[in-house]
Amino acid sequence: MSMTLILGIITSIYLFLFLLLNHFFGRAHLSNGFLFFILICLVFITLFAYAGETDNQVILSFLMLCSFFLLFLLLFSVFIIIFRALFNGIQMIRHEGLSLANSLSLILGISMILFILFNCWIMIAFRGVSSNLLLDNTVAVLLIISDLAAGYFVMLYFNFSFASFFYSIYQPLRAVHYIIVLGSGLINGDTVSPLLAGRIQCGIKIYQKQTKRKRRPVVPKLILSGGQGSDEKISEAQAMKQYAIEHGVKEEDILLEDQSKNTYENMLNSKKIIEAREADIKKCRILFCTTNYHVFRSAVYAQRVGLRAEGIGAATKGYFRYNATIREFIALIKLHWKKYLIKMILFIMLCFAFSFLLMYMSEHSEEIRALLQSLNSHFN
Repeated sequence: MSMTLILGIITSIYLFLFLLLNHFFGRAHLSNGFLFFILICLVFITLFAYAGETDNQVILSFLMLCSFFLLFLLLFSVFIIIFRALFNGIQMIRHEGLSLANSLSLILGISMILFILFNCWIMIAFRGVSSNLLLDNTVAVLLIISDLAAGYFVMLYFNFSFASFFYSIYQPLRAVHYIIVLGSGLINGDTVSPLLAGRIQCGIKIYQKQTKRKRRPVVPKLILSGGQGSDEKISEAQAMKQYAIEHGVKEEDILLEDQSKNTYENMLNSKKIIEAREADIKKCRILFCTTNYHVFRSAVYAQRVGLRAEGIGAATKGYFRYNATIREFIALIKLHWKKYLIKMILFIMLCFAFSFLLMYMSEHSEEIRALLQSLNSHFN
């Protein structure tokens, strides 16, 4: 077995164990998405090395097929994303109506087309037309910076997608003491919407599963969390309570949190309710239920308020989830915009430094080669 294969196996196992630990102690981190992607790449490379050493044609053929598929996606990913965004945007407007929130995927698709056309126009308009070298270089640098910034946010979005997927793998194995159901808007000011009903059903499913256990059943408390909006006749929590009772939840097992206006307050106020009931909240196992696309950001808010809770998501329509995922990504960036701005600047600076290093190495290749040879002879 070659050293490359051994290192690949050891690194993959180490990264897998690290991800498991991170999954257990702090799953709501974007770094998990990046690490998950690196793990997939490492496993892929290790399998290639193993297939090459053992001459396993079955594994080699499978990996080659996967490679061609990934290469196709890489080459046409921009066009695939644009088509998907435009198609989804039209679907959203047709089914949900025209609004800014429902048009995010459509705006994304149009913005990507305009960005590509802008890049093409700049390259054509300034190619050999201007005699001002400073102007040409300035335009080129600004164009590269804008492309790198766009590339950074594309990578960040894919990282967010990986992290969200990695988070969604969780399923509760042990009984929980509290189930927090996050509210959303009501229909006609007093009726639970299908989206909100999915969240409540998600909590009821866990509740019924635990209460029907034959051995030592644990009856959890449902914390129904949602305040009253300006256009609502009753609080979301009250409407959720009526729905939960109609679907088999006992009234004494329901706690209302009817003051929150957003997800952050959902988590903060729910934590206060639990703390008022428990001597030590750390001994409680807490679960929150929301819609699948909303789970990751909800977990981030739970961490911010110091609430140790795991989340599971209720399914929603495919066309709605794509648009909502974009909204969640924007909200997450807005939450930590200073941190991501600094990281973007560092990323751009690193790319420029790396390009200058490559230029220097190409211009002084003979000197570098001579230096390496002298160092090699010195140590030998």
